[in-house]
This record gives sequence, C-alpha cells and structure tokens, in this order.
Amino acid sequence: MYQIFILWSFMVLWFLCRAKHTWADGFFLNPVIRYLGMISYGLYIWHNFMAPPWGAIAEFFDFPDSVQFRLGGVIGKSLLTVVFASATWFGFEKPLLKLKGRFAYT
Repeated sequence: MYQIFILWSFMVLWFLCRAKHTWADGFFLNPVIRYLGMISYGLYIWHNFMAPPWGAIAEFFDFPDSVQFRLGGVIGKSLLTVVFASATWFGFEKPLLKLKGRFAYT
C-alpha cells in the first residue's frame, strides 16, 4: 500500500515541477498563502497556546458560549494565532535572519 502512495506522490510532484503553469500556481502564488507560509513556524509554535488568551478576550467582552466555544472560537483562536505568529516573525525571526550573513558555514 505504501508503494502505491509513494509512486502517486512522486508522479504528482514530477508533473508539478515539469509544468510551466499548473493548477497549483493560483493557490501557491496567492499573497495570503505566501504570507501564511512565511509565518508558518510561528503558526506551528503558537497554535497550542491560544486557548487562554481567547478565553480572557471572550470573558472580557462577554461573548456568548456559541461564539466562545464553537465556530467563533475556532475563528478567534486562528486570528490570534496569526497575530502572535506575525509578531514573532517581525520581532524575532526576521531580525535574526538578517544576522545570518555574518556567520560562516563550515
């Protein structure tokens, strides 16, 4: 079963790499997707820690439970994750990446 999956994955990647224009270009060249890709490590790190801040915001603004815990909660935590990841990118990651050229790789 794994061989079929590996073969299929290889063929899809091969066709995507060889084609000049693919169906994926519209998705991967979208500015929003590119921005989320840029801050993706921060999204990965922060997404687990958004429940307490979202709970505090929802309690402060007295959101109903339907907003706090259901779809509104998912959207709210997702937006908070993007905010935290953006702050981490511009405040921490990007300045560190500027220093990368000062160090020699062996």
